Amino acid sequence: MEFTVREAEDRDALAVAGLRWDFRAEDDGEAPAVTREEFEAVYIEFFRKGRPEASRTHIVAAVSRQIVGHIVVQAVDMVPRPCKVVDQWGYVTDNYVRPIYRSRGIGRALLEEAIRWSVARDLELLLVWPTSGRWRTTAEPASQVRLRSSSCGCVTSTIRRGRPEGDESFARRARPN
Repeated sequence: MEFTVREAEDRDALAVAGLRWDFRAEDDGEAPAVTREEFEAVYIEFFRKGRPEASRTHIVAAVSRQIVGHIVVQAVDMVPRPCKVVDQWGYVTDNYVRPIYRSRGIGRALLEEAIRWSVARDLELLLVWPTSGRWRTTAEPASQVRLRSSSCGCVTSTIRRGRPEGDESFARRARPN
């Protein structure tokens, strides 16, 4: 099965909103506070607001032009440092693929494209917050992917794992070396 992965465009907003709705319903079984149509209207506004600022990207996967998966990267401003006064890191969420298209490499391709987008924007690291129920890789919730060494000589490791259940020492272990 062939699929394409690309940055979402304005015309994709409704499809991406639908994927977000399905993802949250499937993963957490969240009880909606609004109708699907109300949610889609709010999400479409959110989607479009982040695009001109380039503070966020929505990346989609399509099979025969039908969007079947997506991932979101939100750039977050860092506190200025003397060595780099303007810097950002990225928050990765919503790596979701419709169930009938899973286990075909689409989720991995979405994540790889999210990393490429982040590297192109010189984000310092990515915080990946996978859902505990479906995450099937070596990462644990709140994993950090280091994209580059900072000019201040910060950490150069590639993965730092997050807090296992009941581990309150996370704050100490998650800091850069």
